[in-house]
Amino acid sequence: MQRKIDDLEEQLLQSKTATEAAIEAKIELERQMEQTKLNEDHEGETVRQKLVSEVAKLETKLLALDGECLRERQHAAELLADKDRQDHKIQELEKRLEAGAEQLIQQNEANA
Repeated sequence: MQRKIDDLEEQLLQSKTATEAAIEAKIELERQMEQTKLNEDHEGETVRQKLVSEVAKLETKLLALDGECLRERQHAAELLADKDRQDHKIQELEKRLEAGAEQLIQQNEANA
């Protein structure tokens, strides 16, 4: 009978040891999972920070291009305004030339 009790106590002790080992393994696994999650969160944050940095760089480039585009539009508007002024001057000169030519024709007819 004592032998059975000893065997049961030994089984209980082994079972207890196995349970404790399983609990320790579970705790270690949970710790590793938490560390993995923290690492993933950190890596995710690092990736997010890199993406935010790249977006900021692209926005800066876009603003620079917008500024350059605005300057080009202003320059084009100035060129068009200059062209309009030149066209107007040409029209005025053509009118004066026609008037002068008409006057010369009339003078030639009067002198002839």
